[in-house]
Amino acid sequence: MIAGIPTIPATTAEERACLAVRMAIRAFGDGQRAADWLVKPNDVFGGHSPLFVAKMSEAGCALVCQTLDSFTSGHEPDGHTSESQ
Repeated sequence: MIAGIPTIPATTAEERACLAVRMAIRAFGDGQRAADWLVKPNDVFGGHSPLFVAKMSEAGCALVCQTLDSFTSGHEPDGHTSESQ
């Protein structure tokens, strides 16, 4: 379980994409913000978009989900903590 979302083995690219989308919506609170984050290249993911990384492998999906989970525990998408702003 990640951030209250039951996880099932995400073995296909489509399953991993769905998991990343669900996690992003939960982390950002709305679909548009989640979609914007998922498709924007990000240095955390080697300059690739989080959605691309999630779709490529189970390890990539885990990294994206862990990053999103950190947002729900006080870290902002830009890497700052909510206390530092």
